Amino acid sequence: PRLPAEWDGLEFHLKIQGRLLHVGLEQDSISLTVRDGAPLEVDVRGELLTVDGGPVRVPLAPVTAPEPTIFPSGLPTSSIPVVRAAV
Repeated sequence: PRLPAEWDGLEFHLKIQGRLLHVGLEQDSISLTVRDGAPLEVDVRGELLTVDGGPVRVPLAPVTAPEPTIFPSGLPTSSIPVVRAAV
């Protein structure tokens, strides 16, 4: 999901495979850093990345807002940054 236009960013942690992953989301990018544990391979929109103690920054392409409708259908899934641990 994208941040509201008036937000500068959002940060949170995820526990994945025993590692603590810090996620920083900004309007134009997502940053990933392993804060506790071994390096972690993650898949971000089909790109396999190794994340460790230094931040890995992935640019996010701009997304156009969908036309307003009285029938909510949500944003296109192509705009959602998918992050998952590689198996």
